[in-house]
Amino acid sequence: MVDDSVVDDGLPWLGDRIREIRIERQLPLTEVARRARISRSYLYELEGREPAERPAPTAGVLYRLAQVLGVSVADLVEPEPRRAADLRDEDIPAGLAEAGKKLGLTRSEVRHLATIRFRGRQPQSAERWMLLIQQLELSQALDDQAEKRETEHSDR
Repeated sequence: MVDDSVVDDGLPWLGDRIREIRIERQLPLTEVARRARISRSYLYELEGREPAERPAPTAGVLYRLAQVLGVSVADLVEPEPRRAADLRDEDIPAGLAEAGKKLGLTRSEVRHLATIRFRGRQPQSAERWMLLIQQLELSQALDDQAEKRETEHSDR
């Protein structure tokens, strides 16, 4: 019989990552287990046991969990994302460094952007980084407008 489990103690952060994402998205353990078609106790063991004692999920289980949590399988199995403060200049993607210079971003802003991953990947070209940065700025402006309207409305 072939063991189709894909995770052993080589991915000690997996259960913690699943729990962090589930809590961040405010999804109850029971709901995630139901939607991923696994037992509640299995998910509890996967999230809660010591890394060496955790069950080894199959590729199918990882895929279903990723779908339910709204992330990629890579987001679940990749090592912990690096903190911006830990990044060195040589860790900054060339496209991001170029975009940062063109847009006049601070070193801190560039380092924070370097930690962004979407479905386990980052933009490669300066053009794609600039597009992402512009979208983030637009999103912030929309949030600022909504907050301003909310404040004005509550002052009435």
